Amino acid sequence: MSVAIVASHLHKGFWSRNGGVEFPLMIALPALALTLIGPGAVSLDNLFNIALPEPASWIVLAIGTLLTVAAALRSRTLATPTVSDSVGAI
Repeated sequence: MSVAIVASHLHKGFWSRNGGVEFPLMIALPALALTLIGPGAVSLDNLFNIALPEPASWIVLAIGTLLTVAAALRSRTLATPTVSDSVGAI
């Protein structure tokens, strides 16, 4: 979602009606919250008694995500706003 936000939505502003970052953030932030909080009592992890070492797995996941996002953003050109992308354009 980070690549989508930066490459396609960031220059269009915040609101979703203009193609902005509102909708991608609504998807990314709950996923981040679940990642940081961890599985709850009503989860498949609890049902199957799966437990990963928290600090090590989170650090490896964070580093992998940052490297992937950096590589994806570096390999593509960012969209540039045009006159038709501006707010209020018909």
